[in-house]
Amino acid sequence: IKGDYYVGGLIGDLDLDAMNILEEKLLRIAGNQVSKPIESNMAGGGLIGYWETDKIKSEISGNALGSVISKISIKGVSYVGGLVGYNTGTVFSCYNQATVNSSGSYVGGIVGVNAGTVYDCFNKAKVSGTNTTFGLAVGGIIGINLSAGNVFNAINQAEISGKNYQWV
Repeated sequence: IKGDYYVGGLIGDLDLDAMNILEEKLLRIAGNQVSKPIESNMAGGGLIGYWETDKIKSEISGNALGSVISKISIKGVSYVGGLVGYNTGTVFSCYNQATVNSSGSYVGGIVGVNAGTVYDCFNKAKVSGTNTTFGLAVGGIIGINLSAGNVFNAINQAEISGKNYQWV
């Protein structure tokens, strides 16, 4: 699965606020598996490339990425995550088994850029960044956690590496 911006194994750009839903609803994406490689220049994720929401309670739970074919990979330039490239929702009870690689900034085993909540998640696959000039962050769970982001009970069980990165 290849694209320039907002590339995901299930959904490229999940903008719930643009749906003009006035009352609080629950969107749940659960029990999914992705088994195809993902490539993106900006906001690439195994399940969702870019997840944008403020009004609607939303969550990803019980998703397994790469459990069917463990050799899949997620490659991107910036905002690259094993499950979500850019997150403003809630990601919980998830795990990643797909290798994640970035040649830009903000790469994580679960989420590349987090402005939401991540908890009870674990990463079991290599996360790496190979930047020819200067990259910003590589993390086993999250590449960068913004001030609005929260992370609880998250475990990385894999190798993390970064060449020419400020934070690893």
